[in-house]
Amino acid sequence: VFLTSGARSRLRFATVNVRSVRVEVKRVFENNLGQFLQTERLSSLQGRREEFRASFVNRVGVVVAEEELEIGEQANVWLEHELDISRLIGSRQRDLYLVSLSFEREDMIYPLGTQARWYRGDEYYQNPNSHGYMRANGRAFKPILISDIGLTLKMAADRTFLFAADLTSAEPMPGVAVTLRSFQNQDLASGTTGSNGM
Repeated sequence: VFLTSGARSRLRFATVNVRSVRVEVKRVFENNLGQFLQTERLSSLQGRREEFRASFVNRVGVVVAEEELEIGEQANVWLEHELDISRLIGSRQRDLYLVSLSFEREDMIYPLGTQARWYRGDEYYQNPNSHGYMRANGRAFKPILISDIGLTLKMAADRTFLFAADLTSAEPMPGVAVTLRSFQNQDLASGTTGSNGM
């Protein structure tokens, strides 16, 4: 989820047997992150196949970029790509970005059947001629926060500790202003990290 400055705002992805990929980037404004996280999760390290719910995202953000990337006609070979996020988002790097990569059936380098038929069982999700295949494999979603600051929150019986560290060096970060907010987006506590990042 976190893209550090060392990554030069580049998102890597791989494709196989597709001619082109559609990219859509939605921005969730920084002051709406709490509201976004009330209904959505940032997901696991494995990425996510399911889309962020548009009705919730549209309350807290907007589409900022859409484009189609030409991949080529090379079949049966995994191809690695880099997407320059900074080109799509500009200078606003304190917001959350939801990147969607997708392709349609006609984008596949695969002989698609011309006759309609029903697919059942595993074949529904594994046969590229099936609509289930597109549903399971035709889209990927990645939330991105551009930051070098990593936060660790630890709660004890009657105290809460927060540590800030530089994600590129793992060193403690002094002077980081931190605000703890409630579910209703009200400030509960604030402070600045000391020399040990706490």
